[in-house]
Amino acid sequence: MKSSFLFGIGITGTFVTASLASAAPTSCYPKELQAYKRATTQTAVVLIDESTPRDATTEKDFKTAVDTLTSSPTNIVLLAYAGLAPGQTLRIVDRWVVEAPITDETIIQDVIISTNKKHQRCIRDQHAQTKAELSSALEKLFTTLPIVTERSEIAYALGSVVADFVRPNESTQIYHYSDGMQYSKGANGRSFYGPDMRARKINAKTELAYFAKDPATAPRGKPQGGFVSVLWWGMLLLPTPERKSEKLAYLDSATISDFRSFWTIYLTSLGADKVQIGTPTLINADFAVPVSNFP
Repeated sequence: MKSSFLFGIGITGTFVTASLASAAPTSCYPKELQAYKRATTQTAVVLIDESTPRDATTEKDFKTAVDTLTSSPTNIVLLAYAGLAPGQTLRIVDRWVVEAPITDETIIQDVIISTNKKHQRCIRDQHAQTKAELSSALEKLFTTLPIVTERSEIAYALGSVVADFVRPNESTQIYHYSDGMQYSKGANGRSFYGPDMRARKINAKTELAYFAKDPATAPRGKPQGGFVSVLWWGMLLLPTPERKSEKLAYLDSATISDFRSFWTIYLTSLGADKVQIGTPTLINADFAVPVSNFP
């Protein structure tokens, strides 16, 4: 996998919560089977930063990983954001649920045969439909990237997801697709791009201190209970192709390490129990980078 990483975070997003309340996915457990339903204790949030420059390999890796989410019981929500672009604030694109079938033979014998057959068929259709619809929704989002915006609210989006989706005694996975650059103005007017659109040198502790001063990006503490892991894809630390020149095509390993360190520490401060950050995708194809693999 060329570029990827996992992480999680927290700020209350009222718009997100309101949207959730209005569109719950259809369950395969009718009233007569509710007593046999196992609670789904895993939530997967797929979060797309729509200001991220496109990269075919990174998109393919991300879609492949997201596709695996439909193989086990999971509550899945797809969100997208593009900072201050009109109408592109953090929003829910769609939601799905992948439920567990009834597998206990003793229970199955107690269920009317016709009802159980209908249930099993519904579960199979539910898995297949979720897989297809999630893939289609991602494809539609990626075909519109990148959206040009004054600022990409990366930290706010991550914080909102943690606050709105992490629940006690549940596992929450956040799959985030973003360039990780706090593009343009950034927190408190700061940007990870320099005047020449080159990734500037940063000190992780100094940047974190600036983030802590901004109510929208300051760590809020992890919600009680639950387990949060974050996987982040699409860290594009070089100028977009039209801005690239030979003198800007190289990014040293120390700068890459500083960015990885910043986001790892920040995500941990927001409540992530596990943070996985892959090797950045570099626009310069001649600059070889190691492959990163994730479970």
